[in-house]
Amino acid sequence: MGTSVGCAPSPEPLWVNAVVGAIPEGAFNGGYDNGINLILCRALHEGVLIPGKFIPTYGCHVGLGGTEYEKKEFEVYVGSGSWVAGAGSNIPPNAVLGVEPEDGGPVYVCRANHVGSVTIGKLSTQGVCYIPHGWQEHSYTDFEVLTS
Repeated sequence: MGTSVGCAPSPEPLWVNAVVGAIPEGAFNGGYDNGINLILCRALHEGVLIPGKFIPTYGCHVGLGGTEYEKKEFEVYVGSGSWVAGAGSNIPPNAVLGVEPEDGGPVYVCRANHVGSVTIGKLSTQGVCYIPHGWQEHSYTDFEVLTS
């Protein structure tokens, strides 16, 4: 749990179940696309839990294997955080985990600028931010990391 000088510790981040068309109170707005706020979400795809972007009228969009997928069953991040510039594979100690480590390394939350949008995605431990956009998954080495 991160702290800031002169501030109380941040509350522990929380993932809550969500549905299309409803934004849970306290949901974290992490980006935008065409004037629409993108909320941080995560969803299962092919047995893998992946962080992504929640578009309230459509669902949680995640990327895997070069493709963007829309999911109707998902969780939304309720909590606070700050974005800091990414620096390759040097992950900040207070980076927000999008997925707890299980079969591989941890997966953190990142975002990158893409074609006029700021899109939320997943950060590999190799320092690459993968974002879902336009039904594809795009990779960036210039990105921001969500920290608590």
